Amino acid sequence: MVRIPSGIDQREWIATHTLGLFHNINQLYDSISELCAHCRNMTGPEKRRFTWERLFLF
Repeated sequence: MVRIPSGIDQREWIATHTLGLFHNINQLYDSISELCAHCRNMTGPEKRRFTWERLFLF
């Protein structure tokens, strides 16, 4: 667990760390999507296959 430093508002601390987590997840997604820009199939547990479909909105 992480303790909130004394003198820091709990809601502000949570908001700041939530935004940091979102930023880190977004960077991870961007990195993976660059490596696998054309991947359409993914395998999962028990040899299940998932196919990604592109959705085009006009």
